[in-house]
Amino acid sequence: MFSSFSKNFIKFVPLALVFISSFPSFAMENYLKKITDSDGSLKRLSELKILKVGADPNLGMPYLKQENKNNFKGFEIDVSNYIAENFDCTSKIIPTNWENLFLGLEQKKYDIVISAIEEPEKKLSKYQNISFSKPYYINSYHIVTKKESKNIRIITDLKNKKVGIIDNSFGEVLISEINKQKKYNINKIKYNSIDELFSGLEKNLVDSIIIDTPIATWKCENENINCKKIGLPIYSKGYVIAIRKEDKSLVNAIDMVLSESKKNKKLNEIISKWNLD
Repeated sequence: MFSSFSKNFIKFVPLALVFISSFPSFAMENYLKKITDSDGSLKRLSELKILKVGADPNLGMPYLKQENKNNFKGFEIDVSNYIAENFDCTSKIIPTNWENLFLGLEQKKYDIVISAIEEPEKKLSKYQNISFSKPYYINSYHIVTKKESKNIRIITDLKNKKVGIIDNSFGEVLISEINKQKKYNINKIKYNSIDELFSGLEKNLVDSIIIDTPIATWKCENENINCKKIGLPIYSKGYVIAIRKEDKSLVNAIDMVLSESKKNKKLNEIISKWNLD
């Protein structure tokens, strides 16, 4: 969703071995031992035994749903657990509203953010203190309308319409570019949560919305919401993990975990589990 918005590391190493190894663990996956912990971000996680993950509890299924105070489920939870397991840690979700996710990361309330964050354009990124991992999932997007709507069939039909989008999302960027290049005069209506976005559609506050295809599919097929997907996916963009730029060792380690996942197919299994393939 974010364009343009979820654990811990490593086991204790005998003191005698600290001087011959830059990594403080034998329990982590062997391929991660190649990384030099130059900034101490891996050591910090190894001491806590927890990888703290910031995530928006309002993201919704199939990505993330908070069932009670300490119980979460969804695709992003499984991804968080997978990342943590590679560092011999457990993950701990720190629920944070979408608009505060990156501020909380900068304030060190958690180690990473996994919350359907879209890979930002490097030249356009306004998050100077945050790095982003390699993509772990390639997402697509759909136009969604009410079931009875008949006047929106393709993206050109959005001309002069009110279109709901999540603030700071790909939908916002897309509409801005269309208005700039095509002069469609699409009126962007911004929302801070998925529930608010779909509520705006049902209340006729907008003519349509642009949202991630998996969320659109889940909402229209599994929840009692008056909505339908329109046409084919209109774009594809990767989901990435946000990490503080100062934690470069952690950034490199997570990228290595994601690269390894292409070999062991673990992420593919998670994607298939949630019908995201």
